[in-house]
Amino acid sequence: MNIIKKNIPENHYKKGRGEYRPEIIVIHVVEGLQNQAYLEFINTEKSSHYCVSYQGEIWKFVEESDTAFTQGIVDRPTSKIFLEQRRNNPTFNANAISVSIEHEGFGHEDFTSEQYETTARLVKELSERWKIPLDRDHIIRHSEINKGKTCPGVASVEKIIEIAKKPTPEPMTIISKGSIIVERFFVLFSTSSS
Repeated sequence: MNIIKKNIPENHYKKGRGEYRPEIIVIHVVEGLQNQAYLEFINTEKSSHYCVSYQGEIWKFVEESDTAFTQGIVDRPTSKIFLEQRRNNPTFNANAISVSIEHEGFGHEDFTSEQYETTARLVKELSERWKIPLDRDHIIRHSEINKGKTCPGVASVEKIIEIAKKPTPEPMTIISKGSIIVERFFVLFSTSSS
């Protein structure tokens, strides 16, 4: 997956995560264009880990091991994982356990098919890297931290999870006996028996 690193000021995020690690992936919509998000992250003390363009291009602003300033105000949260942390610490900041993915676009528009496919691949990689389950408790909408937001609008987190759970094509090489011709193609592996 091709990811383009975009630098933002170091005081617009926090180095490290303290005693925490990513446990949830939060899906956002920019309410504008990808470049507008970048300009905001340069000019204000806000940030996100990633942003996916309409065409499925990924920009990375903050390392996953660092804390992006993206969840903002907490208002009537419904995220189960976040609420568990809040039980032990009433001032717990959701940014400490989240990886945030912004999306170019507006809340009244659905994500493009390229955004869904790219985001699902990114979510799957994050899930594998950080041992985050691919379910609705761990892949959430921004509005599950701040009920005052509708973010990410009409986009479907369920669809992202569904695509992310699909088997990844594995390359397979076939060499014919006595031939130097090699063919490469992809085979989908299924865990169900026929």
